[in-house]
Amino acid sequence: MEIQAAIVLIIVFFLLLAFSVPVSFSIISASLVTLIMFLTPHFGVFISAQKMVTGIDSFTLLAVPFFVLAGLLMSNGGIAKRLINLAMLVLGKVPGSLAMTNIAGNAMFGSISGSGIAAATAIGGVMQPLENEQGYDRAFSAAANVASAPVGQLIPPTASFIVFSAASGGVSVAALLMAGWIPGLLWALLCMVVAFVYGKKHGYVIKRDHLTAKVVLKTIWDAIPSLFLIVIIIGGILSGYFTPTEASGVAVVYAFILAVFVYKSIRIKDIPRILELLKQVLQIHADIRPDIFIPGTTKYTIDELREILKNKEKPIFVAVDEADVCVGYAFCQLQEQPVSNNMVPFKSFYIDDLCVDQEARGQHIGESLFEHVKKEAKQRGCYEVTLNVWTGNTSAEKFYERMGMRTKKRQMEYTDL
Repeated sequence: MEIQAAIVLIIVFFLLLAFSVPVSFSIISASLVTLIMFLTPHFGVFISAQKMVTGIDSFTLLAVPFFVLAGLLMSNGGIAKRLINLAMLVLGKVPGSLAMTNIAGNAMFGSISGSGIAAATAIGGVMQPLENEQGYDRAFSAAANVASAPVGQLIPPTASFIVFSAASGGVSVAALLMAGWIPGLLWALLCMVVAFVYGKKHGYVIKRDHLTAKVVLKTIWDAIPSLFLIVIIIGGILSGYFTPTEASGVAVVYAFILAVFVYKSIRIKDIPRILELLKQVLQIHADIRPDIFIPGTTKYTIDELREILKNKEKPIFVAVDEADVCVGYAFCQLQEQPVSNNMVPFKSFYIDDLCVDQEARGQHIGESLFEHVKKEAKQRGCYEVTLNVWTGNTSAEKFYERMGMRTKKRQMEYTDL
């Protein structure tokens, strides 16, 4: 009976996978079919409940969701970008340096977050536009990113070893973590050797300005807090200050402190000020077109702003004064030119909204925000920066013309209906 149940379980599972059913749903469905076929309803429910409780009743496995959460905080907290800058600083003008930076970034970020998927998304998402701009072959860029992303599953701290320790009956996590160093670093090194050879063969050498000592020191200084997480986690586990599960909790707290208080990339406290500035912008539009805009409202709600802050394709750049109070912002969107047989495909960086507090105007805050948007657009491999200006908003129109923008096309309307 056990063999028959196993056969049914395997057949149903792979059959569902063949029909592109997600793995989690395939596992659940195959298990339910097997239970229904070989167990009575009451006994099946009892066994299922027992196995579910037993499966989640593991203090060691609690580390997995904590490390995943730490990875998400790092991905959205500006840590990936600082690790990339450090790798770029070290590799410099070496042939294939951008691909090698991708590999080194995956190794560093993956080791900190413990997630290969998080590394591929965070590092690859930043490096891909840079590599495209330098003429890298897209297939080669993707291969370098994918091949090196799992390195983080070997270089400690990583949740994979914690799961293995729990499943194997108590193998020392500290020993597993130390055993992962050499194969992880060898993996990353061999990937970098391939990237170097391929880059030298195809002439992938980046052009960059001479770096001053100030820039070098700042890049290193910015990356030190991120790399210090490895020292805290590994040192704490090996010295016995905390268990792997407790280490995962420390990783979450440390990543949160870095993102919110050190790098200040996640700024929920800016939302009220942004809402105030959104009201100022909408009032300008309402004065120009009272037939369209409703005075006293805002373009986004608090919940919508929270969602936008999480979206990497819709970055928000904020300008703050000496008191760390938001005095201006730029809402942006990364847009792809739709595939068309009569237009060249390209990426645009669209400014959805740019505003400076009316009490802080005349301090060149708008110029600084626009220059930052231009740099970000270039880094993401965009062809252009675009925005819309309502007819009648002459001050905004003159400002953007002063920034070098030109009219691309005009949207016309007929309202005498």
